[in-house]
Amino acid sequence: MIYADQKQGSKNEKDFGKLLYSAEYELQGKPDYIFKKRFGKGIVPVELKSGSIGDDPLPHRGDLLQLGAYFLILEDVYHVRPKFGRLVYKDYMFVVKNKKSLRKEVQRTTKEMREMLIYGVGKANPSFVTCRYCVCNGTVCAHSGTEIIGGKTNESSCREE
Repeated sequence: MIYADQKQGSKNEKDFGKLLYSAEYELQGKPDYIFKKRFGKGIVPVELKSGSIGDDPLPHRGDLLQLGAYFLILEDVYHVRPKFGRLVYKDYMFVVKNKKSLRKEVQRTTKEMREMLIYGVGKANPSFVTCRYCVCNGTVCAHSGTEIIGGKTNESSCREE
């Protein structure tokens, strides 16, 4: 293990728990663990999730994007492109390949997020697949089919342009 999000109690911990920053991609993060492969220079990020995956055949999209962001960060910080990473849920572990398509999706998503910070509005993509894990689903989102009685709704939340 070459990195852990929290200190583990050994003397060789100067970088453990530190925020990793990629100037190239303007991303920062703290993977739960980074392991160095026994042979060669390969590294493997591991992200532990508190929830379970249940019957879903794939990891949650946000978790995939998080691991994809770690792929980009680690490539910039350690100068080694991880070939894969692990998403560990309570009931299942996924081995996720570091594919170009995932890296591009992370870059596209972070670009959209930065634009939302500047302009204040994002595009909604309402569907069962994209909405089922959203914190706005069933609360303030106009697309969830749930009405809020009393109080105010968040006009910018989950709104289409």
